[in-house]
Amino acid sequence: MNLTFNVSDLTISARITTVSSSMSLLGGLIIIWSYQCIPATRNQVRAMFVNLTVADMMTAFGQEIASIRWYNIGVNNPTSSDSLCGVQSFLTTFSSMASFFWTTFIAIYLFICVWYSTDLHLSRSQCFLLQCIAWGIPGIITSTALAYGVLGNNGFTLNGVWCWLNITFKDKEDATILIYGIKSAMGFGGRTNFFV
Repeated sequence: MNLTFNVSDLTISARITTVSSSMSLLGGLIIIWSYQCIPATRNQVRAMFVNLTVADMMTAFGQEIASIRWYNIGVNNPTSSDSLCGVQSFLTTFSSMASFFWTTFIAIYLFICVWYSTDLHLSRSQCFLLQCIAWGIPGIITSTALAYGVLGNNGFTLNGVWCWLNITFKDKEDATILIYGIKSAMGFGGRTNFFV
């Protein structure tokens, strides 16, 4: 199935993306500001929430890059390829996976707190481990995908103005192995299928 969009649809999509991403960035900045400036709001779950906010802001920034790329390149030449597309693809893929990990950690943390009616305190080493998992695993996966040339330009097909998987990737067999390897490494069923 080859789904393509016309320039008018892609321009509307870019405008909506610009507005929604800008609002997400502003909301993220407010959350981070409130965490820094209001000491009473600092606790374990809020610290994890700030990490989730940073991941979501990275996704919004990546979507802003997609819109800027569309306005500067895509409107005049919808089949153009450039390195900005690879950056946007890497950033949004990485941050979406990091967001998934932080959401999962927050859910587990809250479940334990509610189930055992206690305020769970994580040690510095436990917090460091969460940081390594939530940022490290997505970093390894997306760096590997980038190294294989899987991330990049999709010719404004299937995803609209956003870059994700490179449609010009030559070694399809390695890409299939990589994608199934990512799914296996993540092991999160439906959510992973959405990303890959």
